Amino acid sequence: GPCTLAMDDEMVLRVKKIVEEEIERHWELPSNLVDEYNLFAQLAGGQTESQVTEMLMACQGGSETIQDLDNLSGLCEDLQGMVDTIRDATPDLCFYPMFMVNCFEAKQVLKKKAEGLRAQIV
Repeated sequence: GPCTLAMDDEMVLRVKKIVEEEIERHWELPSNLVDEYNLFAQLAGGQTESQVTEMLMACQGGSETIQDLDNLSGLCEDLQGMVDTIRDATPDLCFYPMFMVNCFEAKQVLKKKAEGLRAQIV
């Protein structure tokens, strides 16, 4: 008759364990991509936006000082540098055994956020 296996058969359990171990092993490299984006944690978390807002508030009403303008200029340069770094952080598509990671959308969201903050300053 036909060969049948139940989900709790020793062979099935062994194969499931091997598959789980291989997925875990192959997931290690793609999961390291998260570290590449730690540079942008303050941008993603809103701290950079708060910093821009505070600096802009300090300059309202024509009371800005040379130091305030220098700080804004420096922040503007930092944001432009961040846009360049985001663009080059990872390829848009990262290929690994068993996995392909699409980084394009995350990069677009981060770039848009940095460019929007820079536009508020300029």
